[in-house]
Amino acid sequence: MNAIKVTSVLGSRVYEVRIKIPENKKNIEIFSADQAIGENKYLVPAKIQGKPKEISFNWRYLLDGLRALKTKSVFLGANEENKPVLIKSPGETYYFYILMPILKT
Repeated sequence: MNAIKVTSVLGSRVYEVRIKIPENKKNIEIFSADQAIGENKYLVPAKIQGKPKEISFNWRYLLDGLRALKTKSVFLGANEENKPVLIKSPGETYYFYILMPILKT
């Protein structure tokens, strides 16, 4: 949650933060940029499986889903960049959050 809050400071007018999920790495990168202000990047430790992706979210909606979790670990399930993402705690089954990314055109 702190990474999203820090990067959102330099977000654009649509409250966009991007999450880069690299292949065979141990960190995901959360970043935002605005031409007039600058950019901000934050690395978060992660266990990554699957193909590399870059997904854009409205940081306010992303933060809403994360605030409801009771654990420090988060499962982020993404199949494609323009498809909904599943957010949940790995060990808990009573809560999950579905978030639609900002679509790339």
